[in-house]
Amino acid sequence: MHDHIDSRAAAGVQKRRPVEERIGFIGLGRMGAAMATNLVQAGCDVRAYVRRPERIKELAALGLDTTAEVADLFDCEIVVSMLPDDKVVRDVMFGLEPRPGNGLASGLMPGAIHLSMSTISTAASSAIDSGHAKLDQGYVAAPVFGNPDAAAARQLYIVAAGSGYYIERCQPIFDILGQRTFVVGPEPATANLIKLAGCTRSTAARSSRSTTSRASSFRWRSRTCAWRSRRRKPRASPCRRSALHAIG
Repeated sequence: MHDHIDSRAAAGVQKRRPVEERIGFIGLGRMGAAMATNLVQAGCDVRAYVRRPERIKELAALGLDTTAEVADLFDCEIVVSMLPDDKVVRDVMFGLEPRPGNGLASGLMPGAIHLSMSTISTAASSAIDSGHAKLDQGYVAAPVFGNPDAAAARQLYIVAAGSGYYIERCQPIFDILGQRTFVVGPEPATANLIKLAGCTRSTAARSSRSTTSRASSFRWRSRTCAWRSRRRKPRASPCRRSALHAIG
């Protein structure tokens, strides 16, 4: 982990450098739209590629410079992706099978950075890194921890990995989008591994809490039933009631 980044975050102080490079943004769901909007509000030059043209007006109302043509991002120096899975990231960047080579990466300039903030597999991350390296482009994996509300509030936790030079260029973006950035090494897949491990741990914790809650509810119902059983007066059978009446 880079000490200067970690110590600055630990102190709760982030001296934001202005983002002077043009940013492309792909993946404008709830998370992505909130993140792209925050970049615009911070004064960044952002062009957003919209895969569904019917959303252009909706997103333009948020202040985003939107386009339905991926080629309009070719002159961006950093392209942020916030896409749902491995296949979508590969298809957008390197083209659809069986015609690879017609994706965004084919038009980006040498030295441009693909900043992937999606939750994808380590294998996909390594393959994407290799694909960009062949084109003399940079790749940084920086998946995030947080929900759309945290994204809107700029309270994401960011786990980043990649070449130190590319991390340094992306750091002003991290400072805008998140409350703390953890730089975990030069291999992008390391960041994806940590994110996936965190997701697995979170899922297990939720499952454990759910199981505990169900067990507690069962014990409460059992105790309630037992208490009611003790409080309830036994009712005599018809034969016994007749005998008691005769005696009385």
